[in-house]
Amino acid sequence: MRHHFLIDQRILENINESAKKADLSTETVLIYAFYEVINSWTDWSDNQPRVICFTGKCSFTVQRQSTNVTALDTCRTFEQLIAEANKPRIDSGEEKPIFVLNYESKDRQQAVIENSQLTCSMTRQGDDLEVLWDINASFKHYKSDRELVAAHQKLLTWLATGFLEQRPPSLLPSEQQKVREEINGVSKAFPDHLLHKGFFEKASETPDQIALIWSSNKGTQQVTYHELAKHALSLASVLVEAGVKPNDFVAVTLPKGMNQ
Repeated sequence: MRHHFLIDQRILENINESAKKADLSTETVLIYAFYEVINSWTDWSDNQPRVICFTGKCSFTVQRQSTNVTALDTCRTFEQLIAEANKPRIDSGEEKPIFVLNYESKDRQQAVIENSQLTCSMTRQGDDLEVLWDINASFKHYKSDRELVAAHQKLLTWLATGFLEQRPPSLLPSEQQKVREEINGVSKAFPDHLLHKGFFEKASETPDQIALIWSSNKGTQQVTYHELAKHALSLASVLVEAGVKPNDFVAVTLPKGMNQ
């Protein structure tokens, strides 16, 4: 599916000015915008280089960056990648699913593009910059292609405001953002006591209630609050006998289950 939009002269000039103030190239900021959309809308579970960027000067791959940094921090990383890139092309035999950005590159590397999940090309159209997205039907992301492209436009507009020293705005669809906030949110105040106090109170009140259920090579297993509390106290005694004192750190390297 093909989608396109124009970055008009006013927005492009503002992005140029933002980049200049941060001692960055406009090219770097536009590459960052493409990367950030991919970073927000797709799964990087394999943590492999997924974004391949072609510019008029070079090509390079991008690994996932930390999400707890500002736009400026990530842009500086990309600036370094561009400076260090020296290979004129990338092997078209790339096996990993890839996302390709062509930024004013005359050599479109068609062999690589045909194997990619999506391609975004940016080319000059007079004083404007045309952004063309080609999205493969196999590309999996959170919502529709149109909303992904709209997120790209949203981010470019934000970059034109000069807020590079801040973290970028959320680019997820509203429904996905709501789910993420509900999962990660902390709506209740933190208790004024240690975590284990509430557990032992629960074990005293409902000792026969199931506390844990887990799967193992023996099948599905479970343990009551009374059994788990007894096990915890036994382990605490072993630690005390080994010389562990309050506020000492104890490493836990166990598979998920009752023992952990």
